[in-house]
Amino acid sequence: MNLRSPAVSDAARSAHLACGGRVPGAGAAKPCARRTSLARGFVPARALDARAFGRAAGCGRAGKARGFTLIEIVAVIMLIGLALTVVSVSVGSGLSGARVSAAGRELVAAMRYTRGQAIVKRESKAFELDLEQRTYTAPGRKPVELPKDMEIRVLTAREEMLDDGVAAIRFFPDGSCTGGRVTLVMGEREWIVEALWLTGEISLFQPGAAPR
Repeated sequence: MNLRSPAVSDAARSAHLACGGRVPGAGAAKPCARRTSLARGFVPARALDARAFGRAAGCGRAGKARGFTLIEIVAVIMLIGLALTVVSVSVGSGLSGARVSAAGRELVAAMRYTRGQAIVKRESKAFELDLEQRTYTAPGRKPVELPKDMEIRVLTAREEMLDDGVAAIRFFPDGSCTGGRVTLVMGEREWIVEALWLTGEISLFQPGAAPR
């Protein structure tokens, strides 16, 4: 008894040929255009390798961006320390200059007060400076002490050297005085207070600058 295979439709024949099957009477089977692995959702090995390499490269770049080397950290710390040193030195210098200037203005005011008292009371008045104690005294007032880190130098007439370390500048009723110069020094800052003997005019200035 001869058995014949059932008739195969044209659609089944085409599908069978696309997947690599053989059809009776046909030549060699052609490979399927789409592999079964792709149909099932598998990814080729080359694609997986490329993706893995991309993820590894991305992680490397991210780690490098987030981290700092020890040399970089030490360099930043050194730069910050240097900047703080420069700022502290400049601020300290500015503060010392301001203190010397303020002390000079107060000393000028005390000397002008002494001159005014001599004119008003029509008698000579002495403005005294104690170099050892770093103080100055106007008539009828308490001694004023200069800052401890401030040096004072006095240039005055010989007869106005009262005691050891004590000097004076004397003002007269006509406004004139014996003349003299007081120098205040703090670090590199220096201010000069000068009293002109003929007119009794008192001025404050820095070396090399015009009196004011």
